[in-house]
Amino acid sequence: IEEHSLYWISRIKSLLSEHRFKHSLEVAHLAYKVAAVNGLDPEKAYIAGILHDIGKDVFDEEKKAIMDRLFVDYVDLPTFSYHQFVGSYIATQDFEIEDDLILNAIKFHATGRDGMSWLEKVVYACDKIEPTRGFDSSDLIKAMMENYDLGFIKVLKANKEFLENNRKDINNRLTFNCFKDYLD
Repeated sequence: IEEHSLYWISRIKSLLSEHRFKHSLEVAHLAYKVAAVNGLDPEKAYIAGILHDIGKDVFDEEKKAIMDRLFVDYVDLPTFSYHQFVGSYIATQDFEIEDDLILNAIKFHATGRDGMSWLEKVVYACDKIEPTRGFDSSDLIKAMMENYDLGFIKVLKANKEFLENNRKDINNRLTFNCFKDYLD
């Protein structure tokens, strides 16, 4: 299906840069594997993984317009997070996704939040640790394969450390609540 751009693949490719498409495939593959070995739904994991960044390459003005129209409760968040909300909108409009489990995994994959579902945890973690990210994530991948819930905590700790060490802005309510809920 991927090799021959069947079904959604050609549409997804048309919405993403080549680099972003490859990343999305890696997230989908890893999420599928993590879900499968943990007794979860690998099909949902794959769909959420391949669509998680579908809003990333939307022009900033269009992202802002969608946020102002459909996600007013989140307009105050940093603009880096807009793509996750826009992505959930595109998933419903262009790909007819109606499953809230999948939509929320897309909607909160960059920031996290408190009270995350299994699929939100899997997609969040796989987005951060997929093998082409440019660092050795093998220990974190192994942790996710052994127990996605405990592995998620390890990924979250590593991501928080990375963000703080690189002076990234993590001062938004969703990320704050995610760290508070799972790391405190």
